[in-house]
Amino acid sequence: MQARVLFARFIAPFVPVIIAVALCSGCVTTDHALQSGPAFTDDAAFRQWFTFYYQDPHPEQLTAAVKFMQANGYLDETPSEGRDMPLIASVFLSRVMKAHTSELRQWAASWQSLGRQEWYVLLVSLYMADTVESKRVMAANLHKVDKTHQLRLAGMQKLPPSALDPLTGPVQSERQINLLWAGFSASGDLHYVRKVIGAIPLYGDESGRKAGIGEAALMSLATNALQNETVARECAEVNVRTKDQKTRMLLTAMLAAVAEIARNDQREQDAISH
Repeated sequence: MQARVLFARFIAPFVPVIIAVALCSGCVTTDHALQSGPAFTDDAAFRQWFTFYYQDPHPEQLTAAVKFMQANGYLDETPSEGRDMPLIASVFLSRVMKAHTSELRQWAASWQSLGRQEWYVLLVSLYMADTVESKRVMAANLHKVDKTHQLRLAGMQKLPPSALDPLTGPVQSERQINLLWAGFSASGDLHYVRKVIGAIPLYGDESGRKAGIGEAALMSLATNALQNETVARECAEVNVRTKDQKTRMLLTAMLAAVAEIARNDQREQDAISH
């Protein structure tokens, strides 16, 4: 299938309009004041913080983010949509916690009003953070969840924290693609992006499950490459050095289409400004 046709049929419908990166004004970013972050006033502000955290990190808003997710039902175990959000949140929060382990006790003090489900997500995050302090804070707060969740946590602790990292092992589900992007959003670690790229050869596989993984990887790369030059550059660099012909074909198609969309968007903005 020609690259242009491939993109027109499968990629373009899923690529959103470029999201402008808003700067958070007046935020305190020093480690000694991480508790003072402002509350999120709407979903757009929260998603901006979450998606582009690695570009403009504001760890002082972590508690505000957890409380926003609580208020909007994002961390419910069985919502009608976004049922992976609790695990996505755990991956994201664990990376932030790992980078700010000295703040964990103060953060935990600010979480006391949270419910059992929110605490479960936070306890999973603390275990995944895999620091001495995160394990201490986790152990001190296990009573915050019910017996059912305590048993889940006990089972989880039989595995090393690294086993819960989406970077560990092959990509085996579409869900893992979302978890990889959560890890990248929190850290900016390109290993997460490379892991997603590594899944795109599954696109079009005879196995429906594998084909779904490949499609999810490709669509998410297109979306993120459009939003972020870092992702687009990494895709371009992998495209140059990869020896896999299918990977090269798919990345070439995606990057060409993303560049065209960006040019069209710029022309529209120029027309509006004039």
